[in-house]
Amino acid sequence: MNKNFAVCNFGNDSIALIQWCIKNHVENLTVVFVDTGWANSSWHKRIEEVKDYLNRNNIELKILKSNVTFPESVLEKQEFPSQKFQWCAGLLKGLPIIEWLDEIDPFCEAVILIAALKSSSRAYLNYEEYIDESEHFGDRKIWHPVLGVSRSERDELIRESGISLLPINRSLECDPCVNCTIKDLASLKDSIDIEKVAKLENQIGKTLFDKDIKSSIKESEDLHNSDNKNDNLDSYNMGCGSVYGCGS
Repeated sequence: MNKNFAVCNFGNDSIALIQWCIKNHVENLTVVFVDTGWANSSWHKRIEEVKDYLNRNNIELKILKSNVTFPESVLEKQEFPSQKFQWCAGLLKGLPIIEWLDEIDPFCEAVILIAALKSSSRAYLNYEEYIDESEHFGDRKIWHPVLGVSRSERDELIRESGISLLPINRSLECDPCVNCTIKDLASLKDSIDIEKVAKLENQIGKTLFDKDIKSSIKESEDLHNSDNKNDNLDSYNMGCGSVYGCGS
């Protein structure tokens, strides 16, 4: 029987995907998570919560590490990724996933599950449930089993799982992300996460956003608290690394 590998980032949609698989008795399931070296300082708590959840349900977890971290990549390129040039997902997640898959699944027999919900992002509106051969995963088959799940159905799956529902609609496996919304940036409070960006900005003399990180956060806070705030939760309309399970 072919293996099913669910590429997950432990955001809300990922948890809904895992719970859907449990409810629908998807067999030979392994959850795959990539440590990109750029997670929010609080994300280790989420990882431990999901580990316990998977253990309770006898689901295997494989944690991969990027060959290079986000800071190392930025220093080497002397550039931050941008919404136009989003090199980070393929480098930090795509490469380690493909290398691992080629090692354990050399005949490309595995099925890759991705938590793509049309209700979460317009980037998924034209997705099909199955892709027979995906170039992003070495021509392996892709399955989007929760593609048609509504936001309320997703939240119910998360409640059933016992995992916390995140207050913002994305994973913090990479944080801050170049596709952060105003709400995302306004919620960035931990000095560790702010200073790691400021350090990189100083090292290469460039900024992750239009302004330096502290100014960007202040501007986002002002906009978020204003009467004209825009709480658009869809961070991934630009086609960020959704094919590798980034985003929500």
